[in-house]
Amino acid sequence: MTTVSDVTNPALSGLIHIDGLLGDGPGWNWVAPARNTLYYTFALDAGNSADVGTIIAASPDGFNAFQQAAAVQALGRLAQITGINFIEASTGANADIHFGVGNLFGTNTSGYTSIKWGYTFDSTSNVIQTYTADAYVYLDMVEFSASNAQPSAGTSGYQVMLHELGHAMGLKHPFEGSLKLDPAENNTTYSLMSYTQVGGPRTDYAPYDIAALSYLYGADGLGAALGQGSAGHYLVGTATADNLVGGPGNDVLVGRTGTDTLDGGAGIDTAVFSGLRAQYNLVANANGSFSVIGLDGQDTLTNMEFLRFDDQTVPLSQPIGNNLPIGTITLAGTAREGDLLTAQNSVYDADGLGPFRFRWQSSPNGSTWSDIYGAAADTFRLGQDQAGQLVRLVASYTDGKGTAEQVISAVAGPVANVNNPPTGSVTINGSPRQGQTLTTVNTLIDPDGLGPLVHQWQSSTDGSDWTAIAGVSGNSFAPGQAQVGLMLRTVVSWVDLQGTAESVTSNTTAAVINVNDPPVGTVTLSGVPTQGRPLQAIVDLSDADGLGTFSYRWQTTTGFLTWGDIAGATGPSFTPTQTEVGRLLRVVVSYIDGQGMPESVNSALNGGVIDINVPPTGQVLLSGTVRQGLPLQAQASLSDDDGLGALSVAWQSSIDGNSWLTIAGAGSATFTPGADQAGLLLRALVSYVDRGGTAESMASASAAVGKVLLGSERNDVLVGSNGSDAISGLAGNDRLTGGVGHDLLDGGAGVDTALYAHVRDDYSVTRVTGGRTVEAMVGNEGLDQLIGIERLQFSDQALAFDLDGNAGTVARYLGAVFGPTATSNGLYAGIGLAQMDGGTTASALMQLALETRLGTGFSREAVVGLLYDNLAGRAPTAIELADWLQQMSAGTYTPVTLAQLAADLDLNAQNIGLVGLMESGLVYLPAA
Repeated sequence: MTTVSDVTNPALSGLIHIDGLLGDGPGWNWVAPARNTLYYTFALDAGNSADVGTIIAASPDGFNAFQQAAAVQALGRLAQITGINFIEASTGANADIHFGVGNLFGTNTSGYTSIKWGYTFDSTSNVIQTYTADAYVYLDMVEFSASNAQPSAGTSGYQVMLHELGHAMGLKHPFEGSLKLDPAENNTTYSLMSYTQVGGPRTDYAPYDIAALSYLYGADGLGAALGQGSAGHYLVGTATADNLVGGPGNDVLVGRTGTDTLDGGAGIDTAVFSGLRAQYNLVANANGSFSVIGLDGQDTLTNMEFLRFDDQTVPLSQPIGNNLPIGTITLAGTAREGDLLTAQNSVYDADGLGPFRFRWQSSPNGSTWSDIYGAAADTFRLGQDQAGQLVRLVASYTDGKGTAEQVISAVAGPVANVNNPPTGSVTINGSPRQGQTLTTVNTLIDPDGLGPLVHQWQSSTDGSDWTAIAGVSGNSFAPGQAQVGLMLRTVVSWVDLQGTAESVTSNTTAAVINVNDPPVGTVTLSGVPTQGRPLQAIVDLSDADGLGTFSYRWQTTTGFLTWGDIAGATGPSFTPTQTEVGRLLRVVVSYIDGQGMPESVNSALNGGVIDINVPPTGQVLLSGTVRQGLPLQAQASLSDDDGLGALSVAWQSSIDGNSWLTIAGAGSATFTPGADQAGLLLRALVSYVDRGGTAESMASASAAVGKVLLGSERNDVLVGSNGSDAISGLAGNDRLTGGVGHDLLDGGAGVDTALYAHVRDDYSVTRVTGGRTVEAMVGNEGLDQLIGIERLQFSDQALAFDLDGNAGTVARYLGAVFGPTATSNGLYAGIGLAQMDGGTTASALMQLALETRLGTGFSREAVVGLLYDNLAGRAPTAIELADWLQQMSAGTYTPVTLAQLAADLDLNAQNIGLVGLMESGLVYLPAA
């Protein structure tokens, strides 16, 4: 029964490689009530709140799918080592081992295991009544998230998982506590509980970890016959010589490699070996001990009842029987034809060795073996018959007990063949001339056996650098144009019967002699030869000797099938002229081929160059202004390859530019359009019959005939046509629209306005002698001449130039009442002009301005202050204010007449830039 002493002072093994890894908890062997299952969970309930803030920054998060898979894999390995069953629990309340992730304190802390355990006991007997324990395994997901997020086997994250589960199962760091591993063994080669990494990440526990876990749990689970707290111990040695001593119980001792001494002590004890029974010799010693000799070294056993091999368990109470030979026969030397192989014997037989008999054997496949005749010594020189074969040595003897034994060496080979070079030659017969067949003959012999011959013909310019000729592999070859001027040879290759690639090169021929190849293909013309239409020479030629640069000669017949070159016609294209009409035409394409031979090809004959009328070139221009009542002149500048005839002129008019009517009686070069043509399109048509008898004609560009429009004594609205109109408003306040064309707009008396369709910025307005010009920068309104026009109205604003009239009054009043910059206020200017143009008196306009600026019922003081501020830029002095108020009280001025006086001052004109406004106009927005 487990006592408090068992729990608080567990027994040690006496082996430092085990005791140096044993921690102080938890003691899963003491779990009471006893069970052989530990439960683990990924659920987060029933966590260890004491860890939060001391080990982990906040309550842990759950393992992801990768981490859960790694934990299950690691627990599976622990189950193999310890014999414990690990089963997942759905809640933390039912679990022993808990998993979580978070931010662990400490910059180098990639994982941490927290353990808590406790027990109750009988105070009289000190017997443990209950024992509980919990282990909390944490992975860091802040500093070490990159390695811990997917901790699959072979990664550093998986090694961290193994390390932390080692703590959970009762292992400590090998450098902590009073019992430590030797510093030379404090690394991951011996224990994953070490912080000293050797090599890459580990995928399994190290040997000392397995030894310590085996000691703790005896490989048979919790509370079983073996393990800490049991009568029987499970002791695992190291790779060196160990002395393992069992206790009073039934012990299991594993010496591993090295020359070990295993003493089972009392009880029924078992020694464990890693190999098969047949791989060990068992010797009974005179002193009652036994020697076991085999894969794990030579161990001495006392007080041992059973031997456990990988395939069977043997009780030492049975007779030993025949001991099979152990050790090997190795073959020294290289498995190569002609080399010597020597047997090196390390065979041992506990029953005694007898004289060896040797048989060398060969095999093509490693399954069927045949003795090599005469090969019966411990050495053998490999010959041609063994090339490509496997070889081995069979050594047999009779041991000291009369038993026939044999040992077979490891297989050597396949035996490498030592190649025997071929003899003989390859000769090319025949004369190297284009198109003539060359043939090879050979006298080849290969001691290793000839395989099928392959011929590769090659060419070279200098006899040093050779290029394979594609598609030629037989023993005969007729060189073509590509080989002209090149030397030839053939390389005969094969793979001999020992698998060695062999080749022999023939003699080299002289350079291949060329045979001229005429050009193949055609030269055609791109169309039917026709006067004035370009022809292209279409060359579709090939020349086995190589094409050169083409030259062209266009020819025409000068007599019956007598050809002559056309002067200057030496390019790939030619346009027939009147000279070639009716004659045959061809092109001769010539070149020097790649072998220096001149070649030429003619195009096919044709039916003669077809005559075709050549239309005239040049132009007909109209001189003068196209306007009703103004004379025009048609000026023709024409040429015709077919020859000009006598010119005639007809003047035509059209409503739409498509249908034209000839104007009766207008048949001379000059014409003055009248009222019938006003607003219509006009053109001059020049006609003649060329020397080839073809009627030809050419028309001038059409132009609209401008109208002459006259207004009346009233306020007229006059709109022009699409031509260059002359519009006169006469008396009255007229509104004139020129529209399309270069128009003359004369407003006459009154305040007249010219209207335009686009915004102001689309026009250039220039002051000229006698008026202004307005040029449309977009659209087709042209360049208009303006005389007597006081206003310009655009689509976005208007300009007033009557600065000596209403516009001047409005500008002065704006400056005096609203300030010098108010002249740019198009809205106010538009209101003022609408009032004045509508008959409002100047006094009434000033009254309206003052009321707008100062409000109805304004004071005299406010008027004086306003005028001083806008004109002088300051307030009046007390004396000045008193003087003006006295004059208004005396009736010399009223507020309106005083403001008019101020508006008419030169100072006000200067402030508002009246001179500049005469040039640019006063901007205003016309009243709706």
